[in-house]
Amino acid sequence: MKKVLAILLAACLALSLAACGGSGSSAPVSTAPDTSGSAPASAPAAADGSIAVFYYTYSDTYISTVRTALDAELDKLGVEYQDYDSNSQQNTQTEQVDTAITKGATCLIVNIVETGSDDAAQGIVDKAKAADIPVIFFNREVSGSFRENILSKGGTEHPMELYVRFRGHKPETKALIEKMGLGK
Repeated sequence: MKKVLAILLAACLALSLAACGGSGSSAPVSTAPDTSGSAPASAPAAADGSIAVFYYTYSDTYISTVRTALDAELDKLGVEYQDYDSNSQQNTQTEQVDTAITKGATCLIVNIVETGSDDAAQGIVDKAKAADIPVIFFNREVSGSFRENILSKGGTEHPMELYVRFRGHKPETKALIEKMGLGK
């Protein structure tokens, strides 16, 4: 599973860079939604389960290009996947995450809808963590709160004060203990 995740992360990065570079071609990019919501029938099932890929909207030309390229890479790897169009609605995306987890997705790749809210991303992280599923976020700006309360302070205040201002509470050791395999 770690090897598949490493390949997916590398593919996402490469596809993002390739899509930004452009090819000089003026051929139009299809933005038609995937009505089936799933991978092509010819794609073999991956031994480690399926990947759920969430896009903030299919109607964005850049995202459509990323989707086409990522689907091609996943097909080439023989990975089973399902694309989801959130249609610029965070509630829809959150419900789709619930559906994917219920259907047994083993990895979530998320192009979050609401970039201005830490709650949206944190909600997805919490759901993924509860199901012990890795989650990858891509192509969206970090929230203003994180930028203002953590990144822009650059060592000018005590890290604990910055964290509490950002998250609203002190960090809990439970997640660290579980990650180290000591407390499940």
